[in-house]
Amino acid sequence: MAAIRMLWRQVPHWRRLRANHAAEMDREFHLWRDLISEMRAFPRSQREQMLSFAKQLREGMTYRLGLALGGVERLGVFPILVALYLQFRNWKFGDWAAAFDVHLVGGLLIWAIALLYVMGWALVGLRVRLSTYIDLLEESIAD
Repeated sequence: MAAIRMLWRQVPHWRRLRANHAAEMDREFHLWRDLISEMRAFPRSQREQMLSFAKQLREGMTYRLGLALGGVERLGVFPILVALYLQFRNWKFGDWAAAFDVHLVGGLLIWAIALLYVMGWALVGLRVRLSTYIDLLEESIAD
């Protein structure tokens, strides 16, 4: 019932998806301009140093993220669906004992895959925040 009610409340939002997105962009543009003007209060040399440091952080993060996870931001939900398919490929409806019949090594691998996937999305979120910070610094330096 809760899921149905949640979906029902989201229907108006889905109907006005483009209008809601445009309104959100308008609100965020003003916030963006305010942040840039506040950042310009700092000395230019300090902003340039912060920009250089943030760019080096992003390059290192991109390299390490690629080594550990590959292109997780491009894969999306696909790896989870593949893992679920492999887990449930021989499962028959009603046979719940067989669905979760995983040996210790398989269970550890499934746990590691899920943990790395969640960590990957968290790191992608951090990288997006860092990229936004770099964009703000670049815009505050450009006159």
